Amino acid sequence: MRVPNGFIEVTALLDGRKALIRSECVIAVLDNGEEDVSYGVKPQHRTILFGGETLDVTETLDEICGRLYASEL
Repeated sequence: MRVPNGFIEVTALLDGRKALIRSECVIAVLDNGEEDVSYGVKPQHRTILFGGETLDVTETLDEICGRLYASEL
């Protein structure tokens, strides 16, 4: 699938589904390590803050930054 200009494609940590996020709406990207949660251990992941929402994703910080840069070209 071709990603439209101005969007990035990421993989949700929760269910492995692909998501498109408008790059101009991205406020911040947080790099998180492993976390102990009620159901076990949440693996290392990144959290994208956009438009008042958050999404935990599997991509590395470098991959996300590269996609954000490429989406603006």
